[in-house]
Amino acid sequence: MSFSVDWLSVSQDHPAGCPVIGADFVIHTDPDSGEVTREHVVGHQHEGSHDSSLRIRSDGYRVEVSGNPSRFNRCDNVFGFQTVDECMSLYNELVVDLGLPPFTKGQGMDRTPGESGKRSIKVVDGARFSRVDLAWNYESGSPANASQALRGLAASSRRGSQMLVGKDGMVYSGAKDYVRVKYYDKAKEMGSHSRKRVAKDETRQAVQEWASQAGLIRFEVELGRKFLADKCMNGWVLWNDERAKKIAEGYDKVREMTFATTDYQHIAQDLETRFELTPTRALKAQHAAMAWLAGEDLKQSMSKSAFYRVTADLRLVGVDARAPCNVATLPVRVRVVDLSTAQVPSWYERPARPFLQLVA
Repeated sequence: MSFSVDWLSVSQDHPAGCPVIGADFVIHTDPDSGEVTREHVVGHQHEGSHDSSLRIRSDGYRVEVSGNPSRFNRCDNVFGFQTVDECMSLYNELVVDLGLPPFTKGQGMDRTPGESGKRSIKVVDGARFSRVDLAWNYESGSPANASQALRGLAASSRRGSQMLVGKDGMVYSGAKDYVRVKYYDKAKEMGSHSRKRVAKDETRQAVQEWASQAGLIRFEVELGRKFLADKCMNGWVLWNDERAKKIAEGYDKVREMTFATTDYQHIAQDLETRFELTPTRALKAQHAAMAWLAGEDLKQSMSKSAFYRVTADLRLVGVDARAPCNVATLPVRVRVVDLSTAQVPSWYERPARPFLQLVA
């Protein structure tokens, strides 16, 4: 399973001080007394190529970086960095270029067991993680198969909680500060989140076309602040990629599900691929089949020539629509949608591995 780090939020305190970097310095005051109650720096959006960016902030003592390292300076993030160390190396290159101190691994120590008897590890210093997203891709074989699989996931539940469906078709569940799981059609997501300039990028167009033809379904698991603390994974010194991957696999429902759809929903696809009908003719047969299944008498609703042509085409895939549909005698035709782990195309370029500045 080839996974990517799809988001990484990290911070580190520097008691000796460091430069202030941000978009704005905001001062909060008490409206009655005028006393300053709080000061903070709004993060600076560090822009890369292809409309990519990372948010970097330093208030003079704490340095923070947040964003998608696998997307930075790239036109897509279908396949990205495979280790947190690679992401931290990229972050260090950026903060050092801005005159800030680099992130360090630091050290951790065992806490004394509490009343529950459980041991935990406290991050003493170094880089701390507040959010880490891991992702991988599945191929379903076609956009129609991807839609069917997402509908199947939407009807499932995770640990007793029903999966939710967003307006964009994303299937998700969980809490943002603990664990959130997401599935979505990657090609559609690329199309809906493209600015005009990026959408015209030839490489991005090629990746999006491949994702569409493959019926690519994206799985993402967002590990939030509370989860990382509970699992003793909230520090660079504590992080282990293989352990994180196994945790993410435990939240992936695709491994325990089978997706099926009636063959009638794929008549046009079958007529095109198996019998080499033109897309227009195959689609007309598909529409006629849906009308026939709904109880329409095709002989009464279309011309004689169209009726004979459509029914002849439908007979190629085992559908006899010459008489009105009798649901009681309708054969059950089921197709299983197989989801396989997406393989990186030979022409695809992963993000360049940065020089690993693994500061101890």
